Amino acid sequence: MSKLISLSLALLILILLFILLPFRLLPQLPPQGSRGLCVTCHWDKRDIPAHADIDFTDDSCLQCHNPHTHFGKPYLPSIDSCLICHYEYRAKPGYFVHEPVEKKQCTSCHQPHRLFEASQLTVPLDKLCLSCHRDDMLKFEDPVGHMPYELNQCLSCHEAHMTREPDLLRQPLAKLCASCHRMEDEWNRAFQHMPFERDLCMDCHLPHASAWDGLIRQDQTRLCYSCHFDRPNELNRPITHGPYGEGQCTACHEPHSSVGDMLLPHEQEEEFCFMCHDRIKKIGWFDSPHSTVFEDEDKSCGACHEHHSSYEIFLSRFPLEGEENLCLYCHGPISQYYFDSGHGLLRCGDCHEIHGAMYDALLLGPELEVCAQCHPGLEHSGSNHPVGEIYTDDLRSRALLCSSCHGPHGTEYTRMRIMPANELCMACHTRIQ
Repeated sequence: MSKLISLSLALLILILLFILLPFRLLPQLPPQGSRGLCVTCHWDKRDIPAHADIDFTDDSCLQCHNPHTHFGKPYLPSIDSCLICHYEYRAKPGYFVHEPVEKKQCTSCHQPHRLFEASQLTVPLDKLCLSCHRDDMLKFEDPVGHMPYELNQCLSCHEAHMTREPDLLRQPLAKLCASCHRMEDEWNRAFQHMPFERDLCMDCHLPHASAWDGLIRQDQTRLCYSCHFDRPNELNRPITHGPYGEGQCTACHEPHSSVGDMLLPHEQEEEFCFMCHDRIKKIGWFDSPHSTVFEDEDKSCGACHEHHSSYEIFLSRFPLEGEENLCLYCHGPISQYYFDSGHGLLRCGDCHEIHGAMYDALLLGPELEVCAQCHPGLEHSGSNHPVGEIYTDDLRSRALLCSSCHGPHGTEYTRMRIMPANELCMACHTRIQ
């Protein structure tokens, strides 16, 4: 029995020697604290500074490298070698990951041995991003550049590794833009442009560079019509509003938000129009029927004028003469006898100031002088019926003027009288009866 045990022990010892002896004959690795063997060949790494908290004068290259076998280059213990320590940069589900991070190509951007020096990147940062994103280099040719882009400060807006936001943005788009572009006043205005309200900055703006001011994607006319597609027919009209004809939409409209409707920078449309058309404001405050246009929200400038373009002069919504006359849309009853009268060929503007006047009925001047333009001599007494301030219109208890007897817009009676001839005369000349 004892012989059997002795033979078994001897056999076991022989087996162990057979297994372990080859490993004892293999070259031994240098001690942990030595790197002399490695730098005999890798002499260019002799004076490299520390990587993270690994001091190469105290610790071995074997912290990161495997001297015999590897899955990646150069002799790294695995393809995830960097991520053994830098585990926070592992691609996370639900994140947008930079392609080199996703493919674990850390050294495409970083120097493995000089990570915490100024030269930690393979090339300077202002060139590193464009070494891959070459298409963006072409944007430098555009005259208007976003400040961070012009200064090559890519990481002002983008994360280098991964983020929850698309395009590797550091924050949600609206918050990112607002971190530099303070727009608290615009956020608090009553009327907001839909893309601005929904934080869709990139619907209108380019992030890097543009050929147009404000980093907009296209010239203003095309950009605005990309959404306001119901309006392009306005471009074909012959009469255009000055700013609109020059493609300057923001000359009248706020791009983000406003205190007035239609993104106008004034609560009242007419007050905004007066900023350029100040002459209209000056004549519009006189005591005349059209002065109410400037006071009634439903009767603003847009009641008569197109904002952008028109087929009619003065940007009128309708013709200023003929049976489709713009004025007749409000003053319809006037047309009953007007076009069959002697005044039927005149335009309203021949006698009336459209926006306001200091004379009754929006006349261009005193009534007698306006009538005398076509009927010279009738404003005087003499052989004609006397008219003027010294005579009294008994029908209206006012000065006797042309309109005391005649309807300037036509009547059902001859010579545009307001009554049959005898009745009209007898209204004043009662003694003749």
